[in-house]
Amino acid sequence: MRYMVTRRTLERRMFLLPDNETAADVERFLGYTLGVALMEHGQQLHAVMTMSNHHHTNVTDVEATLPAFKNTFHAFVARGINARRGRFDGFWSADPPCDVQQLTDEETLKDIVYTYTNPVEAGLVKRVRGWPGFSTYGWKFGEVRRYRRPAWFYDPANPDLPESVEITLVRPDIFPELSNDALWELIQHRVGEREREIHAEMAKKGRRFMGTKKLMKQRWNRAAKSREERFTLTPKVSSTCKWARIAHLERNEEWERDYAAAREKKLEGKNPLFPYGTYWMGRFAGARVAAAP
Repeated sequence: MRYMVTRRTLERRMFLLPDNETAADVERFLGYTLGVALMEHGQQLHAVMTMSNHHHTNVTDVEATLPAFKNTFHAFVARGINARRGRFDGFWSADPPCDVQQLTDEETLKDIVYTYTNPVEAGLVKRVRGWPGFSTYGWKFGEVRRYRRPAWFYDPANPDLPESVEITLVRPDIFPELSNDALWELIQHRVGEREREIHAEMAKKGRRFMGTKKLMKQRWNRAAKSREERFTLTPKVSSTCKWARIAHLERNEEWERDYAAAREKKLEGKNPLFPYGTYWMGRFAGARVAAAP
């Protein structure tokens, strides 16, 4: 399945800010840490945008290891950025990560465009290419970039951590009629369209973009001033087709019933077969899990 994973920092503070003092260190650290998580857990990366207080990461969960991938990535990002900032407290918001399944090709495309245009949407920079933080914007499918291990955090004597890692931007399995270059051009076109829409919205409201210079002068420990909606629904699936969403949610409910029934049998001392997609019980409790359909 394809997902867009989103997670926010504690109190929406700018811990991931690409400021003048730490921008280069943070970018290299995020690239290396993401590369290690991808390498260990087999995710295919399609797009990533790291904002000052959250990230959007679009992946295909090839081996059904999304929880382990998120755990590795989020845990080491928290420890590393805390070390770089001289902090010793919580890093991520207590709210769980928002993982939205993309049910259609068009939804995957929309989420990638949303991921890349996030800094423009937030009124920070006029163009996506002006964002100074870590992202894969501008990478072509199949492009490989290498990140060296940051000596200021990772132990060079640790045999489990390579001296460098490579990140490959993988084409999502969408619109098979398009070549890699054609799909890349379509994404760039949609990004440009959304940028122009945001510019028109900003002009109508009389708002100005912050700009890179002002952005990088901010304090990393300040919180965002924009209003955040609370106590709203958190989507789990994404599709422009209402009936596709309903069908998928019904399948999720059926899976939960099957899981609950298997768990009851497990508690009774039996050895039931858990439905495909079960993660924790299979990995940590030795439960039997059905094969992929």
